[in-house]
Amino acid sequence: MKPPSEEEFVLSEMLPASPQHGYRGERPPSGSAGGVPAAVTVAISREAGARGSTIGHRAAQKLGWQIYNQELLEYIAQEGAFRQNFVDNLSPEAAQWAEQRLQNLLREQSLSQHPSIMDLARIILALGAQGEVVIVGRGAGCILPPLTTLSINTILS
Repeated sequence: MKPPSEEEFVLSEMLPASPQHGYRGERPPSGSAGGVPAAVTVAISREAGARGSTIGHRAAQKLGWQIYNQELLEYIAQEGAFRQNFVDNLSPEAAQWAEQRLQNLLREQSLSQHPSIMDLARIILALGAQGEVVIVGRGAGCILPPLTTLSINTILS
């Protein structure tokens, strides 16, 4: 193997080192005011029989994140006191971000104004504001912003 040329050597010193696997960059300490959403969210949509739930559970397990499937999201949205407690636990910045995002979706007519749909969207936005969750179904990939959401669509082949 020949030694690197002077040009290659200079270039390698100028480029930053590749990040280590799993390195999330410099993050503010827990509890400090970071950006909203606080972290990435994984949203999985799936065709019937495409095992999206299984993939979601495995991803959540490997990442050490909480998973919210269709049944759990619908339960949270239907239980008034539980839903309100869920949304009330957001920081003021996260609550404001979620409400602004909801208003943008309504203004763009990307979301139905039916109360149950809006409640479900608020829950999904609250989860997205917290980050580090896996959401399976319920249109989370369309509701959450693409900049902080990894949207996965599983299909049956």
